[in-house]
Amino acid sequence: MVSAITTIVITVLIVIAVYQISVQIQQQQQNLGEVQGGIAGSFCRDSDNGNSIYSQGQCVSARNSGTDKCNADGTLTEYYCSKGKGNLQCLSSIATCPAGYPCSNGACVPIAGGTISTTTTSTSTTSQTTTISPTPSSYTISISGSTVYSTDSNGNVVFSGTDATQVIQNAINSLGNSGGKIFINAGTYNVTQIIVNKSNVVIDSNSAVLFAVDNNIKLRSFVSSKIQNGVQSTEALSSAPVVLLDKVTNVTIKNVIVDGNPMKRTFFRDGVLVWDSTNVLLEKCQVRNTEGNAIRIRSSGTYNQDNPQASVLNNNAITVNNCFVNKTVTVNATKLIKGFGYEVEFSQNVLVENSFADKTQESMYRTHYARLINFVNNTGGIIDRVTSGETFDIYHSDSIIIRGNKIHDYNGIYIYQYVRNLLAEQNVMDFNNPSYTMVRLKATTGYETNPISNIYFRNNSISGTVQLSNSYLKNVSFNNNKLYSLYTNIINATLIEYNNISFTHNVFTATNSNNAIVRIPINFFANSFLNRVEVRNSTANVTLDSNNFSSDGVNYAVGVYVAGSVPHLIIKNNYFHDITYQAIYANIANGSGLGQNQLIEIFNNHFKHNGFVGPQDTVLFKNNTVQRMNIINNTFELTAGTYSMKLYNTCGTLSSNTMDKPISWQPSSTC
Repeated sequence: MVSAITTIVITVLIVIAVYQISVQIQQQQQNLGEVQGGIAGSFCRDSDNGNSIYSQGQCVSARNSGTDKCNADGTLTEYYCSKGKGNLQCLSSIATCPAGYPCSNGACVPIAGGTISTTTTSTSTTSQTTTISPTPSSYTISISGSTVYSTDSNGNVVFSGTDATQVIQNAINSLGNSGGKIFINAGTYNVTQIIVNKSNVVIDSNSAVLFAVDNNIKLRSFVSSKIQNGVQSTEALSSAPVVLLDKVTNVTIKNVIVDGNPMKRTFFRDGVLVWDSTNVLLEKCQVRNTEGNAIRIRSSGTYNQDNPQASVLNNNAITVNNCFVNKTVTVNATKLIKGFGYEVEFSQNVLVENSFADKTQESMYRTHYARLINFVNNTGGIIDRVTSGETFDIYHSDSIIIRGNKIHDYNGIYIYQYVRNLLAEQNVMDFNNPSYTMVRLKATTGYETNPISNIYFRNNSISGTVQLSNSYLKNVSFNNNKLYSLYTNIINATLIEYNNISFTHNVFTATNSNNAIVRIPINFFANSFLNRVEVRNSTANVTLDSNNFSSDGVNYAVGVYVAGSVPHLIIKNNYFHDITYQAIYANIANGSGLGQNQLIEIFNNHFKHNGFVGPQDTVLFKNNTVQRMNIINNTFELTAGTYSMKLYNTCGTLSSNTMDKPISWQPSSTC
């Protein structure tokens, strides 16, 4: 149980979690048999800060997640983080709510003031006496005609006037250091800017609309900094947010609608901006029509790109839950004003969950110089893009979890330069045109040699293409995903680094086009392919091990196509069966300008019933296309063509193969 953990200990645990991330990446240890290294098992966050039955929270770790919920028998399932320095995960226990505090929306909610005595869970029994009284509103805001009223808890009018900004702001400013609650009744309130500058504040509503007007609007500069190559520089944002949370702690805003009232402004008019704050909850809010970001989370801190763990970021423990943003506006003014949905920048330890974005004119969910960010169970609709935009736009960030999201736009998860330690799992990307790139690992143009490392995709459904086009990729793993196809490319061939890139236990679904175009060193293990894996102009070794190659039996299909300038290809332990054309075909693609393939090694493969359209030979190397080969210990059955293998003048070794048709081979005299 962690209900007594202090803020200091929580901070220590976060530091420990980040350290564990680094250690696990370096050691490349398996976690649950699914991911090697990376962030798995090393980070856990509970939005209600532990085993707290009086508030609903969600626990998120790299291994699992869970949201506090009420059970059919009236008990509560409470999720919380395990203790310890490593292998952190979400645990749960069953709690019985005290008398007078029925379970509702994942928490024990008091009907009236009362005393809590004994709490019994499935794991332990504790006794405590805590008095909880219902929290009345310190001030209630309402509107009648053009007049806005603020009444205190006794119903007395304390502020009134036609300026909604002034009335609401006076109520906030009048709260003491202990904070309080402000309730805004339904209605439309024309506001210039609402600044929440007091801690321990709850602002609730029954769908009141804060409608942006620009009377006497003032821009404010929000300055952050970054360290790159040992040099510190600043990055300033000039914005006039409709709602600003300014250097506060323990603030909740819920059930409020913010409307940005677009009017072709030439400055950022963000909907909600959280600045230099801690323990903030934005819940069931709607933000729409903003010229700029709908929800922006930013701090005055410093992101250390050279050593992210040394970053000093002044936003911490921010949760956005069950919010809805739509129709952000990008303005092509003197300065381009981009309309992102949820943007987390220069911040840490942020959770965006159960939220929705639609018709944004830029990316929906974005990180920018941020770390320890979790996107869980969100939905992204269709982007109404003006310049560009992706559902998830991850840039200069580290320790990111993208889990359980539904992505409907054709640009799903795009990972840019200096992204390190990212886990994407259990996401569904279902745009109905598979020709689009739904996942991309590529820096912005001109920066492709900047690193992208420790990226793990597992258990995702990807209806489109995965693209790997960065010139620096290290520790990249795709495991147990369903995807349409893979495309790789080399942007800068003079400055490249590829290390430990693997595709394991994936299902490729394309039937009438390439399943993969491979130009970089990748290890493919235990995947399922329905059409050709094309290897061409690759920079180093490519390995195909223990995969299943087949076809739909109708479309033109090849198992492996070796298309030219391949230095070394290893094909071993695979099962090639029921492929319409060749199982393995080596040539130099017409007009490609590519050279001979240097070495192809084919070991311990099983070939059965291939090339039945035509018919075709099972393995075909065209004349003068392969310098050397080693073909050893393979088995051929039900070959449809004239030859099991037709190898022309390739030099090399044939040994211990089990054939059902002859081999055609005339080694070159220069071998």
